[in-house]
Amino acid sequence: MTPRYLPKLAVFLLLVAVVGCTGAAVEPVSRLTVTGQVRIVGNTPFQMPVLTTADNNSYVLVADDDVAIADLQTYRVTGRLYAAEWNGMRRAHIEVEQIAEVSGS
Repeated sequence: MTPRYLPKLAVFLLLVAVVGCTGAAVEPVSRLTVTGQVRIVGNTPFQMPVLTTADNNSYVLVADDDVAIADLQTYRVTGRLYAAEWNGMRRAHIEVEQIAEVSGS
């Protein structure tokens, strides 16, 4: 003897599973422009440039190898913002699209 609610429960759970599996989580793509001082952080060969803004927000800069980024200089950077792990912690990263040294730094 099957309880009356069992078929309805089975249909409900099937719908929840189907809806839950079709809704893939997609990280939004954000572009931003920030200005701040760059520090080269880490030890060779794991050094990365990290830009820190006046508001004390820090971003790991990910740029092509041919982009020269000097330590302790101020830059204006435009790029794609995303979160990723670096140095054992989840941090904000910017995939650099444009970078310019700010004069008077």
